[in-house]
Amino acid sequence: MNKQLLVLFTFILTYFISHAQPASFQSMGIGGGGAMFALSINPNDSDEYYASCDMGELFHTTDFGLSYSQNNHLQFRGGHNSKVEFTATPGLIYSISYKDDLVRPVKSLDHGITWQNLVGDPDPYETTYSIFVDYVNSNRIFIAHYNRVYYSSNGGQTFVTIHNALNSGTGVVVSGALFDGNSMYLGTSDGVLAST
Repeated sequence: MNKQLLVLFTFILTYFISHAQPASFQSMGIGGGGAMFALSINPNDSDEYYASCDMGELFHTTDFGLSYSQNNHLQFRGGHNSKVEFTATPGLIYSISYKDDLVRPVKSLDHGITWQNLVGDPDPYETTYSIFVDYVNSNRIFIAHYNRVYYSSNGGQTFVTIHNALNSGTGVVVSGALFDGNSMYLGTSDGVLAST
């Protein structure tokens, strides 16, 4: 009887294994193998957007997702905070790259083909958590490290500290920026920061 049960069990197992495999696979588009973060849509062209993956890719589409290209990993490594900041200046975009295990603010002058670190980064070995750029005046940039928020009025050549975290143990999170002519507003975990 045990031999009959073993044969029956083997037959049932073989049946289910052979029917559990798909006959074919079909590509359904972007995936990257990890989670997707930091979607950014070009305010001047809604067909163009970037999406970053925690596996290091930065995907780019100019046809509303019908096809994607991927940035050269030797130039740029994507991550959770790699939101691309578009500007009105042709070819100029900003983001945060995870290249060489350093999470730094970067810019591209050729629409993402090549990238360079912002030379004025106040601490190149400190993780940059967010970057916000004025679309109209691309020289105005905010970046946030764990305990500080910085501002540049010259495209990242130099930065000044504009805010220290109220509680250094919890840091400061910058969730968004609004640029309205000469007025600038930052939504932070310490409250709204404003400059007119």
